[in-house]
Amino acid sequence: MKENSKHYTEMNSPLKILLLKNKGGKTCAKIIEKIIDRPYNINQLANELNIYYNTVYYHVQIMVDNKLIEKKNNEYGSLYEATAKLLNEIDTFNEIKKKI
Repeated sequence: MKENSKHYTEMNSPLKILLLKNKGGKTCAKIIEKIIDRPYNINQLANELNIYYNTVYYHVQIMVDNKLIEKKNNEYGSLYEATAKLLNEIDTFNEIKKKI
């Protein structure tokens, strides 16, 4: 099996499940696009994406739980950034993003 088709057809990746199997896949993709470029806090993401703060918070927490993004510290307004796990799947992310 070719490497690209293997990545796309195996649904065991948290990234694929979040983007393809969940109702909020588009929202997660928008957040990921921002966080890949630089760290953001929840408020900055909400303002940049014109999405409610609570919606962004909800999706960010799911991605933190799945180790796709991480909180830089535990202070109020702390920044979130992409993990190595997410960065390793960037090609898969870009492929899936075209489909959603």
